[in-house]
Amino acid sequence: MTKTWIMTAFLTGTASLLAAATPSEVIVREARESIGIRYRWARSDVKATDCAGLVHRVARSAGVELPRSSVQQYAHGMPVGRDELHPGDLVFFRNTYKRGISHVGIYIGEGEFIHAASRRRSVMISRLDQPYFARRFAGARRVVIDPAPETEHALIVGACEFEATLTPDGL
Repeated sequence: MTKTWIMTAFLTGTASLLAAATPSEVIVREARESIGIRYRWARSDVKATDCAGLVHRVARSAGVELPRSSVQQYAHGMPVGRDELHPGDLVFFRNTYKRGISHVGIYIGEGEFIHAASRRRSVMISRLDQPYFARRFAGARRVVIDPAPETEHALIVGACEFEATLTPDGL
């Protein structure tokens, strides 16, 4: 005796989506990779840089074109409050070596930023709450808007239909 069955099976599972780095993640990553590069006025390469040159080069790696000076960079992007900072935002300081906007860095989170410090130092991490920087903080700008985060996993739901014939010998 032979019986034919039509069965429907439902499959569910998850698959990880590979997410490309967001522009702000690229900026932070490139800034971190620049730590230790020596400071040189009016330079912006991987061997030597000044503060605005670092920001210019790192932003370009994320597809963002910014002017070369900190004063001009301060005019770009969306103003952001100190309590609204996100990694990748630019932080600006006044009256560091001249009056007005004179220094810029890249916020990396948890109160820290990366910057090309001075002739005596290299690219380094500093804290916004250090007295020197806290007194001179002039503001921040968001120069990239990351896309909305997507779900880490996609739910896969599918159905397949198959026909099986059952005989005395088995399938």
